[in-house]
Amino acid sequence: MSANETVRSDSGGSATAGGVDFQARVAAWFAAQALAGPAAAGISGLYDSAVLDVSCETGAPVDDCRVRLADGVVLALQAKRSIVLGTTAGSELGKTVAQFVQQHLWSGHEHDRLVLVTSSDAALSVTTDLASVLDRLREAPDGSAPESLFNAKQTKAHTEFVRHVEQEWKKQTSPSVGPTSEQLRAFLAQCWVWVLRGGRQSGRAQRGDVAADDGRR
Repeated sequence: MSANETVRSDSGGSATAGGVDFQARVAAWFAAQALAGPAAAGISGLYDSAVLDVSCETGAPVDDCRVRLADGVVLALQAKRSIVLGTTAGSELGKTVAQFVQQHLWSGHEHDRLVLVTSSDAALSVTTDLASVLDRLREAPDGSAPESLFNAKQTKAHTEFVRHVEQEWKKQTSPSVGPTSEQLRAFLAQCWVWVLRGGRQSGRAQRGDVAADDGRR
């Protein structure tokens, strides 16, 4: 069992430094899980197997942290300390979704679990609404209409997330061809939002939405 951590030392001001610090905290959390072995509790709804290996800055599209589990599952984590429901491709959400799509379309990585790991500094539109959307889509029967699953805020989160997915999918495949309904469903089933707060896992943030995406990780 190993827990190899290689975290970037570059910095571009306090926001970047805070992002790198958060990424290191995510890696440290999983390294502790690896050291605990089968005694570690895992993360409800995401995984329940022992952590075998942790690596950072892997060179993969989703490269902040890669976690390999005893049951063969791979977690590909992108760490964003603060993030909102950004609507542009250049927003932190847009860039994260782009990395998720690239990872998913990368041969041999279609079953990687794509995890946006964030903190209580993030907006509730992400930590509560988007997280709930992704969880409900995994649990819903095939063919369920989104409007039957979500409230108004969740519908907005679903719409924006899917729009980012479709835009990046076309960039990676063909400008005129987005994902089929089956491909989209398979992709969304591999996406999670997980909140890490104070070194502990949490399902909800404890603050309201921030007004705009400030570029912090």
